[in-house]
Amino acid sequence: LTTPGTYTVVNTITADSVDDITANNAISNVAFSVTNYLYARDNGTPAGSTSNGTDGFETGNLFDIWVDQQVKAINTRLLGGTTGTVVGTEIFSKLYSVDPTTGDFVFESESDPYLVTAADLNTALVMPLNTPVNMLANTTYLAVIGSFSTGLKVANAGASEPQTSFFLDMLDNTWYYTTSTPMVRMNFSAAGINENNANFGLNVYPNPVTDVRATPVYEKC
Repeated sequence: LTTPGTYTVVNTITADSVDDITANNAISNVAFSVTNYLYARDNGTPAGSTSNGTDGFETGNLFDIWVDQQVKAINTRLLGGTTGTVVGTEIFSKLYSVDPTTGDFVFESESDPYLVTAADLNTALVMPLNTPVNMLANTTYLAVIGSFSTGLKVANAGASEPQTSFFLDMLDNTWYYTTSTPMVRMNFSAAGINENNANFGLNVYPNPVTDVRATPVYEKC
């Protein structure tokens, strides 16, 4: 799809024989939006957050890249309110590629550290990478938001298939998969630190990743 807009994938089922159980003979349609600059895994409706109450962490999603493309920033949404991200928390964004042989996450680039302000909560936050990354077609990348402190709360939106969204616990330096989808997105424009929230959205949901090449031992959290 090359034209921005809202699209619906209509699913149908046909059969050449009578099914004794007809209740499961339906597949829901899938609606998603396309913009010029953003690639998202979440469904755009914040519900809860990913956090770690004892130490720092990183969290984000895998993205399959099908055409050579340069990513300039990583977008996120930070939970606000009394249980949300603590103003003054230092955060960062990172991009990893996925080693197709070992499944390891290989560091590619990161942002400068950034101190969260009250204006950054419950809105789109753009974290420009220090060095834009020229991503290769037919390659999988992991985009994350993280912090070395405990004040970060990354908003979730939707559900992820196992081994497609991840959480790095810095206490034991172990990657775990999570079935809640962090609002962490790829940005191919990087208009600035703060975007208009109305422009925060390429929703591709469910995620097109079906055969993930990340194979280390990940645990569900």
